[in-house]
Amino acid sequence: MAAHTDETSSRPHNARLETLGTMASGIAHEINTPIQFIGDNLQFISDSFETIDQLLTRFEVLLKAAQVVDRLDDDVKTVNEAIEDAELDFLRDELPSAIEQSLTGIQQVARIASAMKSFARRGGNDKEFADINHAIEMTAAICRNEWKYDADLELSLDPNLPKIPCHIGELSQVWLNLIVNAAHAIKDNADLPRGLIKVSTKALDGRIEVTVSDNGTGMPDDVRQRVFEPFFSTKGDGQGSGQGLAICQNIVTEQHGGDIALWSEVGNGATFTVTLPTDGTASVSTPLEEAVA
Repeated sequence: MAAHTDETSSRPHNARLETLGTMASGIAHEINTPIQFIGDNLQFISDSFETIDQLLTRFEVLLKAAQVVDRLDDDVKTVNEAIEDAELDFLRDELPSAIEQSLTGIQQVARIASAMKSFARRGGNDKEFADINHAIEMTAAICRNEWKYDADLELSLDPNLPKIPCHIGELSQVWLNLIVNAAHAIKDNADLPRGLIKVSTKALDGRIEVTVSDNGTGMPDDVRQRVFEPFFSTKGDGQGSGQGLAICQNIVTEQHGGDIALWSEVGNGATFTVTLPTDGTASVSTPLEEAVA
């Protein structure tokens, strides 16, 4: 019995590590990329500044030489040569671009950091009002490395979507799993040069609806009927525990009183539809750790 308890108690821990591992790999890549071109651009700016400084020094010499007419011609020639050596027109064109790219990179890193903070936020049993649109945007930024090489991600988020009482960290895990699964389904479709993931939200009467769809491989009936079963997976050994969608279902239905549905056909992709109540009357029931134990 003790051995069974140890095994079952490790399941939520392993599931959490699987999710965090997926995030960590993507985040490391996403942070490294902008940091690299920020460093390159800043080095370019530094080197260029040294060239400009040398040019300005030549101008100072010219200014002083202008007071002595008989030396002016030689110094003007020297300054013109310095301008050519410095490639001043090139620097004027490229320096603003380098600075802009650096600022963009910094903003990208800040957005990823903000997304991580939002995703990692885990409260107690009390729900808090949260912006689902914002959570989806942050989650898409976190897992960008999972989809950007094989698919485009299109967000169609209802600007009038109300904030709802929820555990935003848990729901962010749902969005993460659904987007990453869509990316993997697209990657598995060898006949598709580049896929499309669509994430949309809309306000309904007393609830909100979130849909995540892809044009990946789709699922046969026997797979579609089992996707929410704990430990069911179509992936090879070591590529997933099969708990992702079971955890998603628990978070949506048990913790938030909502519903998650799936439509899919072989060759026509898949669409997950999540509905959540806006009034917060659904009870905070089974914790995630108990649900998968």
